[in-house]
Amino acid sequence: MHDTITGPVFQEMLIFGAASIAKEKQSINDLNVFPVPDGDTGTNMSLTMHAAAQELQKRSPATVDLASSITASALLRGARGNSGVILSLLFRGMSKSLKGCVTADGCTFAAAMQEGVSAAYNAVMKPAEGTILTVSRLGAQAAVAFAKDSTDFEGMLDALLVAAREALADTQNINPVLRRAGVVDAGGEGFVLVMDAMLGYLQGRTAAPVTAAAPAAAQAPKEGADFSEFDTGEITFGYCTEFIVARENNKSPELLRSFLKNLGDCVVVVDDDEIIKVHVHTNVPGAVLTEAGVPFPERLRAIHEDIEFIFNKFKPDCMAIERLYFTTNQKTAIDVAQARGITVLSAAIRNVPVSEYTPLQVKLSVTGYGKAEKKQVMEMTKSILGLAQIPKPDDAADALAIAVCHGHTVRWQ
Repeated sequence: MHDTITGPVFQEMLIFGAASIAKEKQSINDLNVFPVPDGDTGTNMSLTMHAAAQELQKRSPATVDLASSITASALLRGARGNSGVILSLLFRGMSKSLKGCVTADGCTFAAAMQEGVSAAYNAVMKPAEGTILTVSRLGAQAAVAFAKDSTDFEGMLDALLVAAREALADTQNINPVLRRAGVVDAGGEGFVLVMDAMLGYLQGRTAAPVTAAAPAAAQAPKEGADFSEFDTGEITFGYCTEFIVARENNKSPELLRSFLKNLGDCVVVVDDDEIIKVHVHTNVPGAVLTEAGVPFPERLRAIHEDIEFIFNKFKPDCMAIERLYFTTNQKTAIDVAQARGITVLSAAIRNVPVSEYTPLQVKLSVTGYGKAEKKQVMEMTKSILGLAQIPKPDDAADALAIAVCHGHTVRWQ
């Protein structure tokens, strides 16, 4: 029995966890249908844990504080994919709670786990239940409840796992995508597997159990999803985009979150002391990665790559654009004209016809009034297309208004 753990023990627990998930990564990949059915969660979580294991083996930390700090930093920098980033968030929150701890008992670690869950939920822009978030949250709650009556580390981790396994089995009842596929959440499976391996090291196991989930529903979860049931056309945002931003001054990461939410989904922004780690699913990685100050030729290249992606993916029959009209700012007119030329060229290469419309024509077609305010045009566009809300960003709403104008024009020709 282990009432407490030391830095070297924590190190070996994590290395054992990394080895375990590396061994089972394909079985986790086979479950990966949410948030997109791309079958890479096991690989991503394995690479994420491997980054921590490598760093720990280099450093040999003497305290729990140092071991958790090294782990959190390595996981954040090496995090891959949505679940990998969330896993790094869990350990990052734990590290902050374990600061100053030479050793840790069950009570201390349970509180740290709870802190990790809070960090994960706070960093994810739109937390989805029935995922690794749910599994870790309910596991942490059970750990905290156990720790109220005992400081035993093994007992705490066992209590966490009992609750986490139950939560994992229930993910297919909570998440409609998982229910449709008949599988449990891949990220949750990976989390349970890592925690189980950490406990397994303390118990002297030579290998962790393969199956993490225990069925709680009437029908047992499948061992893998049938990916042929999922149409790739259902994937709204095609590029999983990740990058690290160096910390500058005291700029709030909220500005970055607000920017990213208009460009995709599955947005996770992790604010650390020295860096900001970003994960987002988007169709315009060029726009995500292009910041103010980037040389103009590089910005044009990003526009070209994004336009090419749209043509290759959706194969449009026609293109409608706004006719340029500038009266004063010649520099802006020249820059916009160059970007416009790149866009039109992609259409011309494919013999796709291009139609142009003035702002007056668009307003008149969409609202019936040539001097309508922008807000009126956006509201009418939403109404005509039967959308639940006005599209974001505003450029998307403008583009749809031009599309409506083109549709009306072609219909009456």
